[in-house]
Amino acid sequence: MTPSVLLLVGSAMVVAGQSQPQVSSAPEVSVESLASSKAVAGGEPVVVESLTSETVEVSALPSGAFRADLSVSPVRTEVDGEWLALDPTLVRNVEGTFSARRIIGDLRVSGGGPAGSVIAEYSDGDFSYAVSSPFALSAPVVSGEFATFAEVVPGVDLVVESQTLGFSHNWVVKTPEAAADPRVLELSLPVQMTGLEAVEESGGLAYVDDAAGTQLWSPAPLVWDSSDAAEDSAGGPVLSSVEAVEGGPATGDVVAEVAAEPEADSLVLRPEAELMSSPDTVFPVVVDPTINRLRNGWTAVWSNFPSSSFWQTPHSLGAGYEGWEQNKVVRSYFRFDTKVLSGKRIVSAEVNVRQVHAAQCAVHPTRMYQTNPISTATTWSNQPTRKTLQDTNESTRGCSSSWGPGMVGWDVKPGAQSYANAGASNGTFMVKGSSETARNGWKQFDDAGANMQVDYVSEPHEPSYARVAGGAMCGTAAAPRVTGSTYVLAAAQMNSPDKGKTLRGVFQLYDAFTTTFLEEKANGTSVERGDRVTVAFDGLDDGRTYRFRVKTRGYVAASTSSGAYWDGPFASTLSGTGGMWCYFRVDTSKPASPTIQTSVFTTCDSTQPDNPLQCPVVGRAGTAGQFTVDSTASDVVRYEWWLNDGPVTSVATVAGAARTLTVVPDTEINRLTVKAVDSANKSSDADFIFRVAKRRASLEWAFPAGSLAQSSGTAAGGDLSLSSLATAGAGRVETGLRLDGSATSGDGAVSTDGAFSVSAWVRIDRDLSATRPVISAMDSTGAMTWSLSFDSPSGQWRTGGPSGPAVTAPAIAGVWTHLGVTRSASGTLRLFVNGHAAGSAPVSLLESSAWSLGCDGAAGGACAVGLIDEVAVFDSVFSGHEAVALANPIDAGEDAIVSLSSMWDMVEADPSTAQVATDKTFDHDLALTNVPLPAFVAKEAPASARVLRLPGTSTQRVRSSGPVVDTSGSFSILARVGPIARDAAAVVLEQRGLDGSLWRVRYEPTSPGQGRWILEYLDANGTAQARVSSRESDPEFGWTSLIAVYDSAAGKIQLYAHGAPVVDDTGGLDRTMPMTSAARGVFAVGEGTVSGAAAPLQGDVALIHAYAGAISAAQALEVEDQISAMETGS
Repeated sequence: MTPSVLLLVGSAMVVAGQSQPQVSSAPEVSVESLASSKAVAGGEPVVVESLTSETVEVSALPSGAFRADLSVSPVRTEVDGEWLALDPTLVRNVEGTFSARRIIGDLRVSGGGPAGSVIAEYSDGDFSYAVSSPFALSAPVVSGEFATFAEVVPGVDLVVESQTLGFSHNWVVKTPEAAADPRVLELSLPVQMTGLEAVEESGGLAYVDDAAGTQLWSPAPLVWDSSDAAEDSAGGPVLSSVEAVEGGPATGDVVAEVAAEPEADSLVLRPEAELMSSPDTVFPVVVDPTINRLRNGWTAVWSNFPSSSFWQTPHSLGAGYEGWEQNKVVRSYFRFDTKVLSGKRIVSAEVNVRQVHAAQCAVHPTRMYQTNPISTATTWSNQPTRKTLQDTNESTRGCSSSWGPGMVGWDVKPGAQSYANAGASNGTFMVKGSSETARNGWKQFDDAGANMQVDYVSEPHEPSYARVAGGAMCGTAAAPRVTGSTYVLAAAQMNSPDKGKTLRGVFQLYDAFTTTFLEEKANGTSVERGDRVTVAFDGLDDGRTYRFRVKTRGYVAASTSSGAYWDGPFASTLSGTGGMWCYFRVDTSKPASPTIQTSVFTTCDSTQPDNPLQCPVVGRAGTAGQFTVDSTASDVVRYEWWLNDGPVTSVATVAGAARTLTVVPDTEINRLTVKAVDSANKSSDADFIFRVAKRRASLEWAFPAGSLAQSSGTAAGGDLSLSSLATAGAGRVETGLRLDGSATSGDGAVSTDGAFSVSAWVRIDRDLSATRPVISAMDSTGAMTWSLSFDSPSGQWRTGGPSGPAVTAPAIAGVWTHLGVTRSASGTLRLFVNGHAAGSAPVSLLESSAWSLGCDGAAGGACAVGLIDEVAVFDSVFSGHEAVALANPIDAGEDAIVSLSSMWDMVEADPSTAQVATDKTFDHDLALTNVPLPAFVAKEAPASARVLRLPGTSTQRVRSSGPVVDTSGSFSILARVGPIARDAAAVVLEQRGLDGSLWRVRYEPTSPGQGRWILEYLDANGTAQARVSSRESDPEFGWTSLIAVYDSAAGKIQLYAHGAPVVDDTGGLDRTMPMTSAARGVFAVGEGTVSGAAAPLQGDVALIHAYAGAISAAQALEVEDQISAMETGS
């Protein structure tokens, strides 16, 4: 059977088992972990190729840490699967034009031509922008990234500069006569665009595509003269045309604005008349319109042009007060892609910028601050909120010819850590002068090479296991492990996504009953992931019961016990306890531990202590085997033994003599515990952990396309005979069987008058009436002997005979539910719903000879309508452990098999009229009420898709008619949420029971501009029973992927943000939720109440997916990667 895998492809979710390409499941070890292993082993950094982007390169370091180089602008592009450095150098084409060698997109520059010729054309994908010359163009002189067209108008050169994200076309006016030319004072340039429209915005022109996403940006152009250079010209030519462009406006130059007006097919440029005509103007004068691809970037704000945007405008960066000519204050902002830092611990972080000029060689510090995000709308009058001061830099680089330009840096570790804690998509920093009134403190910067270099480590994972006393399993509070020594060795296996010997185990010892903290110990030598560590607790009191817990501590540097470190969470499920505590009692007079031997099964010995699923498979669940137990203690009078959490059986002995036990394993991983008890009722324990094959079904029907009728069970003659209406449909694990009211039956080798079990996934349609059999057994005459049915009037699952006693449990139509039924040889019938025991009753049944799916088998009999998948019939009784495993299937990689139950994305919704978000899988449409039209609007860059925009009113309603998953079993809900109101409580998702909210995902503000994400389960009174929440942080202002998970097998909830589990800060509650009820109320989006007050969501929702099954951490990361790829088009 092929495991089910969930994947995002484009804007839709693919469900394995449907007609989709086969995709392998997520790797067991992340690419970061693999790179870390190579770096540690090889002693050299290893690039993590899958994390490389235009602006990001991550390397694993030999120390076990990682280094992220985050560029402020793209520095590389992917060509045929290889990342290559950008190079804007112009190279000649065969036909005489010129192209940029390697940039983001494509740039073609004219080789000369008549009036009307295209000067330059930039294109990328489906859009292009070209500007033409109203004047004839001579053949250009090309040098590097510059192409100079001489004398396009008498006294005017045109210099085109190729840039990594676009180009600039600079009109260099060389004489006063040319400056007075009307054609220069009003430059009307023909423009041709494909797939774009010019929109005037604050500070410049935005060129948007059909989905209203900004693709290109043209900041407000400037015009400047050459006053600064005139001082050194000695009467000769001040600057060449390329020099005038390349240097940009220098400190002493006169700078003014250029009016830029987009018309239908042209761009009109009007440089300031006063500068062009002033007798003090020093020529040449440059007019510099620029067009650039919109990417993560940088900007500056100038006090003398308070409404102008300098987004990615060359030569605009600086800090402090320029008080010689332009009398302006400048601040510079840098925005970096910080997604790769999400959930990491920052070791160091530094922003580096090239300082090209300092007004004086004396120290005049600059300061760097963390700020809110920037955009093309950032101007002096519209600056983002300034946050914390990061660092001060005193460099004087560029102050003289002997101390020229160079890179300068600021320590931004606190800011980088805050972005990592928030899982922010990007982070912004601003540099300003410490004084903004002293002109000697003026500094100028160049954007080239600006970057943030961050060293980080990952949060350690929970220890894989913990044990006491030479490898013995942990005990519980009710049954502590007994040790006969006051010296106890505690052991644990360290776990972390990073390689390197940086980990230590931290053990905390408490008195078990007074809960008094006694001591904390860590092992003495740092180890790497997968290594076992031990600490000794000595001098313990005889007769006293203790408990300990353990966590992994990761140090920043290898082989150190001092300095910065990061503690992972305490182990939440220790071997043998199911909780975070390991209990043991000191009893120095107890007998020696018994020995356990068998020739039937194989023990999971110390070579495989961390993962029982790696133990050898010997034997089979449901098949008995014998064990021999013995003791060297002469005062042992009995052995008490139990399998897993089953009942205790006592076997008498004399002087510890050997005894034989007959054991029937009832699940795949089994633990046989034997206690040797002496005459004083002192005892010691021993464990025998072993793995067996899963119980084999006699009849087993899965429904892959093309083989719907075949049984893969052990019994012959079990194939189904399908009616013409039985068809393939979307399944829970793979392809399912669509019943459509038709009977499907097959001969069966299992009779209902003896012991049997049945397992099936069922999704009953909501519009059924009366009692409809889902699975039934029949005798030789076709009369029903037993059935598992859906009773619509009562909303119950029912199992029993055609009359008499039956077992029932609440049912939910329209969602996938796992159902299990067992009947013992003595006649006890049990019903399991999603692995949970729902009830039992003694039921007498007759012999059967055939099985039916969907109908009771009789002509004209009642039939169910819906889907069924993974049906199995056993000739024995499976255990409660097996019921849980059947209800929580896993694939070969040990990840849960999850399947899509509902999918809402907003791409295809009619933006003007839609009042419904359509479910693309089944029938759980979301109805919109009191949501203003258009409810579905275009998403901003980078993705061109629609989103559901919620206004944040208390009357807004977005609801399904009922539940979208069966909440009594494992499920997951994914939501992609856009920018939200940060200072208002908001319910993002909520599933309601009939008596109130059952579970919800919400945002809680904690202080101005800060808050946290919360997943919680509530009782009927609205009191939280289980909760997981992020630490207080500055939440991501952009898009956040939230995945709420309930794992019924583990009895825990989890919340993922940006593909990573939130750092748990539960506020007194924990994540434990052993069992939940099946919700029957509506599923709601963006509405709910918190503490009795309405908490509507104000923001955007791009997609919502509901799954049956608990998404794992690896799958959550995979989904996040696919969402990122979908939105970036990579």
